[in-house]
Amino acid sequence: MVVCCVVRVRNSSFRTFRLVQVGDAFYSPTLHGQAWDNEPWEFPPGFNEPVEGLVVPWSTTSHSGLVLEEVSSREQVRCIVGPNDIVTGNTDCLRIQDSNWETLARDQWMA
Repeated sequence: MVVCCVVRVRNSSFRTFRLVQVGDAFYSPTLHGQAWDNEPWEFPPGFNEPVEGLVVPWSTTSHSGLVLEEVSSREQVRCIVGPNDIVTGNTDCLRIQDSNWETLARDQWMA
């Protein structure tokens, strides 16, 4: 089940990031017509391109999430969709976590 599709990758920072691991084995993302081949995609400063088939997985169906890495520090973040324990009700959100699954920027999670 697709919960969140990424349609464009934009890097407005001064750092280079790379997509290390896609989040869902059932989808094969493409960038510039090139299919994901388990090799990292780099996004230098100013990168702004459409992408197809890139999804952020549901937390209960992914072992890794969508994993991004900052190139110079090699720090990683994981993106998943899952329950939002801040908002009452039955709400899911786009969650950002570190490589150890610790919560990051909870106040900026998107419902």
